[in-house]
Amino acid sequence: MKKKFSLLPFFTLIVCLCFCCSDHFKRTSRAKALQSESGIYIDGGLCTFDGGTISGKVSTSGFGGGVYVSNATFNMKSGEISNNTPFGIYGSGANIIIDDGNISNNAMYGIYYEHETILTLNGGAVFGHTMGLVSMDSSAIMNNCNIVNNSQMGVYITDCTFDMHGGKIHNNGCGFAMSGGDVTMKNGEISDNVDKSMGYGVLIYEGNFTMDGGKVSNNGVANGVGGGVHLVDGSFTMNSGTIEGNTSEHCGGGVYVLNGTFTMVNGLITGNTAFANDDTMGGGVYVGNGTFIMKGGEISGNNATQGDAIYVDGTFEYAGGVINGKIALGSPFANMIISGEPESVLELFFHEGDLEYNNGKIAKFVGEESIDLSKIQISSHYNEDIQIVEIDGEKWIVDENIYEVVNVIHIDKVGKVVFRQQLKQRRDDRGEEYCIENKKLVIKTEKKNKKAA
Repeated sequence: MKKKFSLLPFFTLIVCLCFCCSDHFKRTSRAKALQSESGIYIDGGLCTFDGGTISGKVSTSGFGGGVYVSNATFNMKSGEISNNTPFGIYGSGANIIIDDGNISNNAMYGIYYEHETILTLNGGAVFGHTMGLVSMDSSAIMNNCNIVNNSQMGVYITDCTFDMHGGKIHNNGCGFAMSGGDVTMKNGEISDNVDKSMGYGVLIYEGNFTMDGGKVSNNGVANGVGGGVHLVDGSFTMNSGTIEGNTSEHCGGGVYVLNGTFTMVNGLITGNTAFANDDTMGGGVYVGNGTFIMKGGEISGNNATQGDAIYVDGTFEYAGGVINGKIALGSPFANMIISGEPESVLELFFHEGDLEYNNGKIAKFVGEESIDLSKIQISSHYNEDIQIVEIDGEKWIVDENIYEVVNVIHIDKVGKVVFRQQLKQRRDDRGEEYCIENKKLVIKTEKKNKKAA
């Protein structure tokens, strides 16, 4: 019996070859298109651009435009890259160095770089785009550059590292925005970025921003919150530098912490304003659901109708630093923890009606036995007679009507919190009456007569 001969392997080989050839043809065709549609096309190697103009190029592939750089080095020493579509410079796995020159008025982005591209900005200017710099999974070092007059954002990065040593990001819609990654600002300015809804100096959706110097100043959002720094989530650590002269309509002129954690180790937050009407909150800092930790530095000279220094709806942990202005504790869910000797008088202000509803979570002292209580000043719309008193060896804020005992400051090394409802329940169960004598809560020995069942 003869063995049957099958053509299937040959057909399979032919089909595979066709697919490979087809894919190669598509990639080759795309490369040829990019070559013809880009002012400069580099795939491997080194290109130095020193003078001249690349303008009016249109890439239909969605990449390129002025310059396309893939797995290569592009060094711009001078010249102009302008009015190209969609980008001025596109980089993928590239090394892009901008020493000088202008990248301006390209249709979408000035520079779009991704796939582990390294961008170094030593000078020059990026202006007149929807967004100046846009990046994914890459890194950048900004030593000096002028990123200005980009309508939506000066810089927007996703899962990148960005080190800013100098230069200015200014007069954009939003100055610097990030969604993941790590940013270090050592010097330079993020300033004068003003817009109706996106005029933030720094906008953090997630990721880590460390400020070791420089300025975030004179940024403003007309119809929103958080003019200087708007922390949606993630972390912001301020080791040095200044957040100054920023504005927002409703709250958080300087800093707005929606979620995440803002840690102030040093530096200055000053001259910021929440300006809209008679119900603005947190001229310097507004703490929403997140946490604001202050270990040092200074917050002073800020403006808002409530909490010109800080307004707390979330958690404020104070361990040191100077605060000039009121700290408004305006929510039943607010939590203030004081773990160090105040370096200045802490003016705690309770918003109208809040004392009546607090559950002992407003403020407590932890870790210190000898905090100078004369540095704690208390005021409230609710009751002018509130004071710090000692209850069973612990210190609380109460008012003269003991039925409105509000346990909002509590000294306890282990951070124990006893809720107001528990105190009331104890009083009711024991049938004991309380009174204040010499600023100490005293339990009267006489019991109330209970009705027989």
